[in-house]
Amino acid sequence: MSLDEPGRLTPDRDLVSRIAAGDPYALAELRRRHDGTLYALAYAVLGDTGDATHVVSEAFLHATRAATEFDPDRDRVPAWLSGILRQRARELLQRRSPPFGVAAVYP
Repeated sequence: MSLDEPGRLTPDRDLVSRIAAGDPYALAELRRRHDGTLYALAYAVLGDTGDATHVVSEAFLHATRAATEFDPDRDRVPAWLSGILRQRARELLQRRSPPFGVAAVYP
């Protein structure tokens, strides 16, 4: 558990700031807090446990790289993470789908 002071959790936005500074413990805590919710969203979109797990991992990897761009005055961490996840899921679905018109030519 990541604590600022005894009995008080570190706010998510502070964890993102610490991730931007390279703190691996902050990333582990952020993932512990949000992994389940992101997995449920990914599974609802993708319908496959393996794909959902993969997309969640990709989302946290991207969040690590984008942590320096996070604006706590504009974004809330859960919404920011969900947006990253949706983009990764969309990319996976696009890779999975055949190009437009191919199914009509090759049923």
